[in-house]
Amino acid sequence: MKINLPMWRTALWTLVKIDRKEDWDQLDVISKWLIATRSGVTVVTIYSCIIAGLLAWRDGYFSFLPWVIITLVLCPGSKYKLKSAPISLDKA
Repeated sequence: MKINLPMWRTALWTLVKIDRKEDWDQLDVISKWLIATRSGVTVVTIYSCIIAGLLAWRDGYFSFLPWVIITLVLCPGSKYKLKSAPISLDKA
């Protein structure tokens, strides 16, 4: 299987939808993983963590270890928690 670097870049920057199984079967393992994990959303989430860290640093509240933990562990995982959280708009 051939490594497809342009697809890696595309999967990191956009949400890719593969409609045909033949197209999916032609992708390399990394491309499949990037598409399946919706890595484009992770990149945007990490950007927001970086901006939050810069704002905290500017105001003198930055702490490196908690920032790394939040940026690399909690933020990328939150997209799955929020996606699967039940939301009810009905007023009981």
